[in-house]
Amino acid sequence: MALSDGVALIRYLMSAAQAAPAAPQAHQCPGAQVKQLTPQPAHQCPSARIKQFARSAPPAAAEPDTAPTPSALSTWPIQIRLVPPTAPFLQDAHVLVAADCVPAAAPNFHRDFLQGRVLMMGCPKFDDAEPYVQKFAQIFASASVKRVTVAVMQVPCCQGLPAIVRKGMEIAGKAVPGETVALSLQGEVLDRRDWQD
Repeated sequence: MALSDGVALIRYLMSAAQAAPAAPQAHQCPGAQVKQLTPQPAHQCPSARIKQFARSAPPAAAEPDTAPTPSALSTWPIQIRLVPPTAPFLQDAHVLVAADCVPAAAPNFHRDFLQGRVLMMGCPKFDDAEPYVQKFAQIFASASVKRVTVAVMQVPCCQGLPAIVRKGMEIAGKAVPGETVALSLQGEVLDRRDWQD
């Protein structure tokens, strides 16, 4: 093969390589291949959408408050699945049933929601609803709960929590006064509704 033939071959191969996408090498891991990712479809659950909030600077205080805020948590455990239906702290209690995300979103959760209440927390999206319904049925059947507040986030998947609590109440044959409070993703109270029985 003449030198000019070799140069022509190199030029041909270089132009072909530029025109066609590079084939993965046989020994290359498929997971290491470069891929163009497309955005999630519009039907994605609102609770899973990524958001970032602009934060305003807190107002300047004359004297900064350095005293720690005391916790208003007065009972343990707090997870719905762990609270025994016969726990003494449920007797004559105002029970706060909060979706797991509520305390993270509400900046004054202890002061505005928890003070003077028995906390029970769970996630209506990721936890199985039926054991929760049965747990609340047992609680309402055995404890004389005085009032229930259900605090949820504004996202659709959170809206099942009040229904879970009320179904448990129905199974127990009780009508306990209550309310549902819906919070925005930044912790603002968007809606507060008393239950109409």
